[in-house]
Amino acid sequence: MLTLFKIKLLFLIVLSIILVACLPEPDYIGTKKTDLPIPSILLIKQLDAFSLQINWRISQNNFDLADGFIIETFSIDENNIRNKFDTYLDNNEFSRKIILYNSDARLTQLPAEDDTVQFSFIDDSASFKQFNYYRITIFVDEIESYSVRSDSGFFLDMSSPKSLTIEQLNDFQLKLTWNKSQFADGYRVERNVGSEIDTTFDTTDTTWVPSSYHPTYDILTDTEFSVNGLQPNTEYKFKITAFADKNSTRRSSSITSKNGILELSAPVIMSINALNNSRLRLYLPKDNLDSHYDSLFILKQNNTIWSVVDTLLLDSDMNQILYKNNYLIDINTNIVAEFKMVTKGKVNALASNILIGTPLALEGFSFVEGGDFAFSVTGKDTTISSFYMSNYEYTGLSTFPSIKGDVPEDNINWVNAVLICSTLTKQYENVYTFRLPSVAEWEYAAKWDLFNQDQDFTGYDYPWRSNRITQENANYINSSFGGLSPTGYYDGSNGTTDSNNAFGIYDLGGNVLEWCGSGNLAVDSYEIVGTSYGGNDAVKPMRGGGYWNSPENLKTTQPFQYGPEIKVSGFGFRIVMEK
Repeated sequence: MLTLFKIKLLFLIVLSIILVACLPEPDYIGTKKTDLPIPSILLIKQLDAFSLQINWRISQNNFDLADGFIIETFSIDENNIRNKFDTYLDNNEFSRKIILYNSDARLTQLPAEDDTVQFSFIDDSASFKQFNYYRITIFVDEIESYSVRSDSGFFLDMSSPKSLTIEQLNDFQLKLTWNKSQFADGYRVERNVGSEIDTTFDTTDTTWVPSSYHPTYDILTDTEFSVNGLQPNTEYKFKITAFADKNSTRRSSSITSKNGILELSAPVIMSINALNNSRLRLYLPKDNLDSHYDSLFILKQNNTIWSVVDTLLLDSDMNQILYKNNYLIDINTNIVAEFKMVTKGKVNALASNILIGTPLALEGFSFVEGGDFAFSVTGKDTTISSFYMSNYEYTGLSTFPSIKGDVPEDNINWVNAVLICSTLTKQYENVYTFRLPSVAEWEYAAKWDLFNQDQDFTGYDYPWRSNRITQENANYINSSFGGLSPTGYYDGSNGTTDSNNAFGIYDLGGNVLEWCGSGNLAVDSYEIVGTSYGGNDAVKPMRGGGYWNSPENLKTTQPFQYGPEIKVSGFGFRIVMEK
């Protein structure tokens, strides 16, 4: 029995061998590694902030030999690993091995081109802000081909916002603009003051306009003008970060930052001058006037109460005279008061310094703003300092200061005119110095007009800001008086034309011929001995023409000169005052 069993078993083994030998031979039998196609042209492309697309090709002729692909990958901080792929792969906690069969839905096959077949795989697990390396291997059953790999890693990242600019739009807004970042879904915007975060939010725009808002102040009572939001003249650090969201994960770029400031300048009152006993002039430097504001308020304080005395629109010229880079702002007031200015925009406001303005205590004089003019005597530009000149010609000690409507005193020689000035100076206890105008001062007051902004302006022929003369302008030979006229007669009444000069002074042409001096009382007085002339000049200058003169002699540049002791009807003078 045992022998028969062994015979049957042997028969079955032999039969099995014969049957197997008759089966067709498998494809891989005899297939070597060198027979498999080799992947080539490994390309890596970033699709978004989360995914890399891996692309490779194989020969179309050997495509049927491939069952699938093995993708080996890892990520590190280095950009070039040279020939250490296996070393990093084996020792990297982020290494992965992905097996893709041809039927795998994650594997995309593109149409054949140039005898090659292109494949792609989207890696959604690539490491962010790391260099990602890949190696592709073809496999058939248990046989693997030679591989293609990346020696340089692909850095998966998002570009930070570029070209961040900050522009000031007005008194309450800045505008931040930056270039769109690739792969960004939006941007995190952060505003910092020092080390503190002032505000933060997300936006899909590439612009942001931070603003001041909700002003809560009263320009009449407050010294600090409070607003919410963006504070003027405060330095902020603005930080912009691009981000992308997927599922519950957010990835962000590196930060782009820039400092910005809502820069606003407070107005400045440079100085205040009294124009006369009821008017002041405030000097506002143009360079301190911030163009971001809309309005300028001029405030006066009287008995601790501030009030607005004037409001100016800050357009191109404010309808104010710009002189020597200062705006001249004239204010009516006859009391000593404090002044300040407030510039205000749509939201923010800033106040100037505070200065005290004091009107002139003495009536009858007007401020002549100094400047440069073409002086006829020298033919050169001459600089004149500011001074005060009497509005009317001298009418006598008992009526000083001269007022409108009195008749000028004449038959006065140069010596008497200087002595009268000296007497008045002593009478006012040297608080004021009274003297004769110099020829340059007289001509400047008569012909110049600093309010004339014409570039070609060289001065007027006649003191009433004109190059023409009629009987309505002055008392001269063609007038009806035949002698002296009351001061200020040609003021627009009495059938006349208002004929004051640019500084509000009357009768500089006609009526009495006016003496001029050196421009210094002490120098003029030094030439007088007792009541006689003791100096070296044979003649002294006069200007303005008299009631007996022709129109030509009333011109602002017409010179006259007579002996210092000559008294003639129609000879008089007007006074310059120094404080």
